[in-house]
Amino acid sequence: MTVYEVGEEQGFYFIAMEYVADSLAEALKNKGRLDYRIVIDIVSQVADGLHAAHLMDLIHQDIKPSNILLTENGKPKLSDFGLARRGSGRIGRWFD
Repeated sequence: MTVYEVGEEQGFYFIAMEYVADSLAEALKNKGRLDYRIVIDIVSQVADGLHAAHLMDLIHQDIKPSNILLTENGKPKLSDFGLARRGSGRIGRWFD
């Protein structure tokens, strides 16, 4: 997600980030089934994001619908890298 600004104002710290409309979990709860073409698009983009993370030797370790956020136009964003860890140094070579 895009971070626009980080700062402090009158003793309060803030982070201004890109707005996301919902998580995939909430979208599934509210809409039920998603059209298979939308699912393929979301899964493909999430896989691309994980691939980019793996190339940087970063393993997310907690992929689930609530950690996939959707922008207003439906673009998925990976979130919650709180359990992420560095790999063995071999991750990037798996995708070459």
